[in-house]
Amino acid sequence: MRVGFYLNNSNYENIDFSSPEKGNPGVRGTQYMIWAVACNLARTYNDLNIVLFADIIDSMPADIYCISASGEEDALKKGKAIGVDIIVLRVSISTPERVFKTIVDLDIQCITWSHNFEDYYLAEMISKTPQIIRNVCVGRQQLERLCDHKVFEKSLYIYNALQFDEYSSSYDVSARAHNVTYVGMLDSSKGFHRLARIWKWIAKIDKKAELHVIGSGSLGSKNTLGPLGLADLKYEKRIAKYICDEKGEILPSIHFYGNKGGKEKNDLMSKSKVGIANPTGIGETFCIVAVEFEALGVPVVSAKYGGLLDTVENKRTGLLANTDMGLVRAIIKLLNDDEYNRELGNYAAIYSRKKFGFEVALKEWHDLLLDAEHYKTDEYKKFNYLLNQFKICRIINKGIKGVHAFSGFPSLLKCDYLIRKGARKVIAVLKR
Repeated sequence: MRVGFYLNNSNYENIDFSSPEKGNPGVRGTQYMIWAVACNLARTYNDLNIVLFADIIDSMPADIYCISASGEEDALKKGKAIGVDIIVLRVSISTPERVFKTIVDLDIQCITWSHNFEDYYLAEMISKTPQIIRNVCVGRQQLERLCDHKVFEKSLYIYNALQFDEYSSSYDVSARAHNVTYVGMLDSSKGFHRLARIWKWIAKIDKKAELHVIGSGSLGSKNTLGPLGLADLKYEKRIAKYICDEKGEILPSIHFYGNKGGKEKNDLMSKSKVGIANPTGIGETFCIVAVEFEALGVPVVSAKYGGLLDTVENKRTGLLANTDMGLVRAIIKLLNDDEYNRELGNYAAIYSRKKFGFEVALKEWHDLLLDAEHYKTDEYKKFNYLLNQFKICRIINKGIKGVHAFSGFPSLLKCDYLIRKGARKVIAVLKR
């Protein structure tokens, strides 16, 4: 079977993509997973003929069949031309309608890979395109959020994964400084502003605490950074009041490293007592950073929300909290209780390898590609974390819609769409 994957790496011309076995080379989690899954499937399974379409292929592994493609539509057309049986395409709420039209016009079978939460538009496009045979979510919370929409019938989840050979730490927790490390892009979607907002409280309580920040506002983009060189102007202005002193200089307890990848990033992370992964949780369907910290034996602190509920076991591999003070207490606890920190960190290293190893994800992808129509179709009958993202309401609505007389009830995705649409109209009227 010939299977195509499309990787949009147009903003990563200086990244070395030659060695997926060495882990993330310094790209966002979505790009890393597409590249790593495609390459590892090609190297692991002889019954799959993998083709990796990408914008930039100069530094790709020599043993991987790669074809240059400028965008989804070009990848679809080139895939059709070389006889690809299925093409795996990452979709999001910004995927233009013409991409779905191209899929229909070419009549090429696709599996969509949703790395971000679907909105009503995207769910409709996936469910109404017959050539899209399955929709892969990256986490259980993301999947269950779709339960009252018809796209749920096409959907399943396969967790993202890590290659753990590169994730080992020789640092004992008692020998670690009081380092708190955040990894992620510096923009509102990754929640750094929440950590910045509470940092002065943490530094006041624990005089030895230091914040290490890996990432910047330019990860995978070409936006102009603010005067501090950290993030775009608007976001930098938002966080500056928390991270700078009266003279506008960055606080001595905060250290910024910019974008790092591979061994250098892992070494910085492994020296931490606490790992911070998106402290708002908003927008996280999985959060691979959380798994990276766990793999290094570093307990994670984050929000009790979204995909973090899949990747972090509260009070076992880290601490999840819903409030600013809850995050502060969690961080202070892990900085000053070495025994508890060691307990969580040791379990996190075991847990991450068992649940998020590449051998698990690759087998699931292999089985899906060989029998996409029947794979996992009867698995999703139980739901967890019923209060997460109004899930209980979605489940109730799903039950109501199961009654023929009420089958036309809108999904919560549609309700959200209609509310937002109405709000925009009201705002437009008020601005006149």
